[in-house]
Amino acid sequence: MDNVIGLIGDPSKIETPRSLYWLQRSKSAALIWNAMRIWLGVMWLQAGIAKVWGAENPAFLHNNGAGVAGFAAHGVPRTPGGKLPA
Repeated sequence: MDNVIGLIGDPSKIETPRSLYWLQRSKSAALIWNAMRIWLGVMWLQAGIAKVWGAENPAFLHNNGAGVAGFAAHGVPRTPGGKLPA
């Protein structure tokens, strides 16, 4: 593995695959990619809204942070002396 060019070839002589060239230059690929990005963004927003204000409302927003306090108290084991492990 001392000679990288011998292993993978000269990077300046590698040609772009036709499928990648089509993805970069095609207007139909741009429309498909844009529709996919919009759909993913809508799904991401819906999931985030459901977690904050919906049925999946996290426990740390209620009971003055009891969910976070419980995780912090029991998430890291303590040594018998009460100190955190190093």
